Amino acid sequence: MTMGFKEFLDTLASEGIHLEEHNIRYAIKRRRISRPVLDPSLRFLFEKKHLEEARKLHGKLRANVSATATATATKAETGRAK
Repeated sequence: MTMGFKEFLDTLASEGIHLEEHNIRYAIKRRRISRPVLDPSLRFLFEKKHLEEARKLHGKLRANVSATATATATKAETGRAK
């Protein structure tokens, strides 16, 4: 099963993962998502493996945001305790 960019983003959005085209392009550039093949009109054709990679990337991003928020809250509480 292959899909274009819009279908790829729509599939992720239906799972609660709201990313934009530039987020995916950046992830491909940084090799966090493997580069999809191109169709004859030079458009990306995404497959199931790309969905899995995007889900993993989103999970890592959420974990980093949660860890940063926790660290910030801890610093704020420590600062108030003094």
